[in-house]
Amino acid sequence: MEGQDPSKKGSFAGRFFKKLTRKNGRGRPGSPTGGSDAPGMGSEAGTSECSFLENEDSPFAKGLVGPGIPVRPANRRADEDLPRGPSVAIDDNPELQEGSMNLGAVPSGDVQLREDMRRYTSERKSGSNEENSEECEEIDLQPSVNEDNAIGELVAAYSGQMGDLFKQIQGKQKCPVGPDDGSGLSELNQINRDATLSMGLDPADADGVTPLFAAVVNSHLEVAQVLTDLGAEVNRGNKQNGHRPLHLACNLGNLEMARLLVLKSGADISATDKKSWTPLMFAVQGENVEVVKFLLECGADVNARGKGNVTALMIGVRSNSKEMVETLAEAGAEIDAHDEDGWSALHFAAKEDVPVAVLALIQAGADVDARDQQRQLTPLHVASDRGIYSTMKILLEHGAAVNAVSEAGATPMIEVLGGCKTELVRLLLDHGANIDVKNDRNGVTSLMAAAMKQNHDVMEWCIAAGCNIEAADKDEQRAMHHAARHGAIECVDVLLRAGADINALAKGEGVLIFAVRGGHYDVARMLMERGAELNSSPKDDPRITLVHALAIGTSPSAEVDVELLKEVLVKGADINAADEHGNTALHLAAIVGKEASVLELVRSGAKLDERNQDGRTPLNCVCIEGHLSIIKILVDARANVGCKAHNGSTPLYICAEKGHLDAARYLLDNGAAVDDTDMVRDFRCCAITRLSELSILFLAL
Repeated sequence: MEGQDPSKKGSFAGRFFKKLTRKNGRGRPGSPTGGSDAPGMGSEAGTSECSFLENEDSPFAKGLVGPGIPVRPANRRADEDLPRGPSVAIDDNPELQEGSMNLGAVPSGDVQLREDMRRYTSERKSGSNEENSEECEEIDLQPSVNEDNAIGELVAAYSGQMGDLFKQIQGKQKCPVGPDDGSGLSELNQINRDATLSMGLDPADADGVTPLFAAVVNSHLEVAQVLTDLGAEVNRGNKQNGHRPLHLACNLGNLEMARLLVLKSGADISATDKKSWTPLMFAVQGENVEVVKFLLECGADVNARGKGNVTALMIGVRSNSKEMVETLAEAGAEIDAHDEDGWSALHFAAKEDVPVAVLALIQAGADVDARDQQRQLTPLHVASDRGIYSTMKILLEHGAAVNAVSEAGATPMIEVLGGCKTELVRLLLDHGANIDVKNDRNGVTSLMAAAMKQNHDVMEWCIAAGCNIEAADKDEQRAMHHAARHGAIECVDVLLRAGADINALAKGEGVLIFAVRGGHYDVARMLMERGAELNSSPKDDPRITLVHALAIGTSPSAEVDVELLKEVLVKGADINAADEHGNTALHLAAIVGKEASVLELVRSGAKLDERNQDGRTPLNCVCIEGHLSIIKILVDARANVGCKAHNGSTPLYICAEKGHLDAARYLLDNGAAVDDTDMVRDFRCCAITRLSELSILFLAL
């Protein structure tokens, strides 16, 4: 069975493949895999894919048999086996393609190999091979000096390029053909072959990539078989992540490669990488059921745990394959096993849009109401939060609790309203969802949640389903308050048409104030037009009124605040209404420095010397902050400059204490007096300490 394309985007094997091909330059122009015709091979040979090692009849494949023993030439004695030397990579090194043979590159101990090279060079120089003397070039067999380069070339060769290299050399017919050893290779190619194998079967590059890795990644089954027959290490992991050849083969879905590694080479089917993932997990991730079945038949642990306590079944649900789920379940997979967060395979399936896997899990016995450990979420909560209609429908049809409450107090209906999808609300309602169920933490209902999301369509569905439009949360706020605060004018209209109380109070504050505080003056005007009371704060529990809210101002433009303030004053709003601390709108506007609001309130007849619970007038309050322009407005309007608060402080004393020199001078210029001995003493101390100058003191005395 053929595996997946090793360059497939997304798999780790694909990334490994791309890295390998970038590193070793696969398919460069001029090679048989690079797309150009090889000279001397004919048009058919030049245009075909010349993967030398993929041909079971290739000379290289036939030249290596048994437990790693190269076939000797028939005319060579048993004691004349070629010694093993370093790798020769002609195609990857331009210096090896032309020039004279460098005998110095051959290790001094390799006497026979040096003799073969010397004899070959001597024959060529003496013209003993006259037939090919005009066509032949001298080839320098010097290997790469850099060990990393040599290893990289070796890996590239075993990925399929070495066979192409041999075929290219033979096709060009620029090298004399020596005695045939039965493999079909020339004597030069025999030397190349044996020298390459002499480096060993498991040389690794800096990342721990061996020739067997390369053969597996590129799906070169014949090369992998040669390497494993010669004793290549099949259970060796790379340095970066601990992946082994079997992991790669399983992830690519290459059944034949997996069979070779396991059945013929003894690869460990329980071997794990650095994330504790087994070959079975990689096969499941690769979505190849045949490889999964093969591993299970070989005894793979279907309930092995990877990092995070995940299982193969949790990984496999993403394939959305009924066969995958059934295969794992029939092999004994724990259907309701939980990972470290308490999520089951059904939780993972509910998170993805994989309805086939969801149904297969349920049919295999999965608990549709399983709870995770951290948030007490059911699969229906997860699917509702993700807005996956198909999964929600399957769960509900198989008995999932439609009103299950999470640790945060949320129901599936509350989760659905986060996405504001009407069809999901209808689905839950059709299966018996309680439209008035509240979030245990804050008391928010489905109708309130829809108002917060400004979804008037969902609100209409909730109202049609008979929800309580006057239900209140733990802050006494109703759906009307939430709609006004969020500026949802269409939602406010829906509620008003349904009969919601336009003057409902939440801790003493009306709907109109919520709209103003949120800066939603269009909603405020609509509420006033529909009959909202302007003085809705109860007298027995006074809170902030509409005039207070407008005087403080919430709009980015002071002119907008003042314009609406004028409107409500004209319509009869109480300009001198006090809040719970006894402050009027003029007190608050003066404190926060809203000059335009102060001016409008003064013009409209606000009481200038009204006292709050501390006995302070608006002038006393503004002196604390030192807003000189507002002090001037109040003084010019004949506010009492000598009014004492309950603690005996006057506006002048407060200015001195706070260090507002200009304000103190203005008050003195407008009749403020110091006529109390204790106050004079305190005033002197304040002036010297706070102002660091005596001018105000001299003025006062």
